[in-house]
Amino acid sequence: MSALSPAAEYAEHFGGHGGLRAELRAATTALHARIDVAMPLARRAPDLADYLEHLLLLRDWLSALRCALPGLPGMGGEYEAVIADAELAATLTGQAVPPFNPTPAPEAAALRALDAGPHAAAARLGVRYVIEGSHLGGKVLRRRWSERLAPHPLNYLNAGGGSRWAAFLTELAGRAWTAGERAAACRGAVLAFELLQRGAAEPAAAERAS
Repeated sequence: MSALSPAAEYAEHFGGHGGLRAELRAATTALHARIDVAMPLARRAPDLADYLEHLLLLRDWLSALRCALPGLPGMGGEYEAVIADAELAATLTGQAVPPFNPTPAPEAAALRALDAGPHAAAARLGVRYVIEGSHLGGKVLRRRWSERLAPHPLNYLNAGGGSRWAAFLTELAGRAWTAGERAAACRGAVLAFELLQRGAAEPAAAERAS
């Protein structure tokens, strides 16, 4: 995700358009601002240990989303890319990648309930909005920290965006959405952000940051 408010640097990718895209942005703006400063790469002078922590938070978040929403498009590739960068960061810092230890989260339970409802496809689209949008922030972070975090290539931060983001926006704008679908999409996006926020605020994350 983004850090040190890089959202301002790519806000044009989210705003300036009507319809469901504008509703998703409005529903998540405050959450986005909070996660901007909560992630490890938001620290003043992050190092590779911070990048590893950043990746592990994303790994755990993606794992929880995969469990809550089986078959969500693109999740396999997302997870593999995060793990690849985490393993390299661990090697460069002389650490090991700890196993994923799932813990129950109310946001994950709420996502499962949404997925069992009448507007599951729209809810999944809202979750994907958060995932796809996070890659725009990742590119900002890569530009900002690539020299400091060398020799790690920061491949995960360079993923997504570009044509992939454009394709997602085309999908988003490709049909009319009912009021119920729009509400489900916004709820899915909010829950995805809140699930990540929970991971960033967990005691284990706080201990690693100390």
